[in-house]
Amino acid sequence: GRTTMTARAFHPDWTPSAVVSATYVITADNTPPTITAQVSPSPNAAGWSSADVTVTFTCTDADSPVASCTPAKTVWWDAAYIPVTGEGVDAVGNTASLTVLVNVDHVPPKLTVFSPQEGDVFASTETAVTVRGSAVDYLSGIEAVTCGGTAALITGQSYSCSVPVGIGSNTVHVEARDRAGHVTSQDLTIVVGDP
Repeated sequence: GRTTMTARAFHPDWTPSAVVSATYVITADNTPPTITAQVSPSPNAAGWSSADVTVTFTCTDADSPVASCTPAKTVWWDAAYIPVTGEGVDAVGNTASLTVLVNVDHVPPKLTVFSPQEGDVFASTETAVTVRGSAVDYLSGIEAVTCGGTAALITGQSYSCSVPVGIGSNTVHVEARDRAGHVTSQDLTIVVGDP
């Protein structure tokens, strides 16, 4: 509220001075600052980032100046649910903090084709070949495996898919994608009928 302060200088051997007064408005600030965070680049729909992530904090205060705000922090290592914390402090000592969780995976999945083998020959009566193998991603996890564009059936770390083939040489494109968006692929050539 509004407060008036008065003062006068005096001493036993002095003539008292005139009274000096001044009015001040004193405002109590018990409200902490507001802190927000921006993650760049933004995670994908699954909540994962495939590259380094920078978290930038912004601090504002309607009643007092902001004295400090945590500078941007960069997460360069791989892990899930990495906590990144920022803090804002205003001029009278009120504090606010904010923690965001980020998921970072720089490593693409590991894809292996068990069967068929490169160059395998199948009878001319075959119209489809089953591709079997494994797809592993220990951090973000496997999102999908496709064989020639056909979605594979995934069971644990194993997958299988049926691929249509024709007479002659057939190239099958096998692709594994993790939840961070990394893709690993392998091309497999097989022959149907006499090579």
